[in-house]
Amino acid sequence: MRKILITGATGFLGSYLVKNFLSRGFEVIILKRSESNIWRIEEELKVCKAFNINEKPIEEIFSESKPELVIHTICNYGRKGSDLSELIDTNILLGCKILEQAVRVGVKVFINTDTLLPRSINDYSLSKGQFATWLKSRSHVIDVINFRIEHMYGPLDDSNKFINWLVSKMIDSNESLINLTSGIQKRDFIFIDDVVDAFNLVIKHRDKLSGWNELDLATQKFTSVKAFILKIAEQLYDLKGLDVVSKLNFGAVAYREAEIMEPVLNNSTLADLGWVPKYSLDEGIQKTLKNYK
Repeated sequence: MRKILITGATGFLGSYLVKNFLSRGFEVIILKRSESNIWRIEEELKVCKAFNINEKPIEEIFSESKPELVIHTICNYGRKGSDLSELIDTNILLGCKILEQAVRVGVKVFINTDTLLPRSINDYSLSKGQFATWLKSRSHVIDVINFRIEHMYGPLDDSNKFINWLVSKMIDSNESLINLTSGIQKRDFIFIDDVVDAFNLVIKHRDKLSGWNELDLATQKFTSVKAFILKIAEQLYDLKGLDVVSKLNFGAVAYREAEIMEPVLNNSTLADLGWVPKYSLDEGIQKTLKNYK
């Protein structure tokens, strides 16, 4: 199984997967939009076959490329004022079209990226859950691995993601205070390279994962958001000599409605396959911060 089709390849996770599989000798096929920002994978596009899904029918793309495995990372988080219909188009309808064509051309494995957020917490998590239900309904004709990924982070993430937003505020000399929640809520922060390793592992052991498989991709090590933020502040001081702790105004922002105080996770399936995260929180934060100028 050497031919992999990756959706959302210009995004954070997708771009890391593209680089990973090319370095390991796989033939990589990319689905993107003509207007996608390709800054993460400009070099990789020179050696990949890329299709713009807004210019060529998905049916033709699959007939021409005939992938053996699909990794589906494209999603709409419902940010930037996007409409509900846009979110449904991306997270459900587009996913179903890709699934339908994957089954038609005989794709062996469909790997989906899902969220650990409860389905009822927002429109994004609801739509991801609905697509996962469709995947499960087709798992008798195609093997499905549904990764429920916890709080992934690392270099090259989007600027509007929490960590990048936070660091940009910390290093901005014009920012006197950064208003935050109390930060008591806990998260399982997982470094991007460990996420990619999990994808490599399930592909290696795909014969053990037939039918429907829902896997929590998490370290099982919980850290409070406040402790995580303070670790970032500490490393900014070590790396750049910036003392930003005085900017951190914990407790100024109320928790979101239905805030998750500690997620319920179970990564036993991945652990049984031999997956062990390699990066500690300190190591992951350090590698992430070194990406900032």
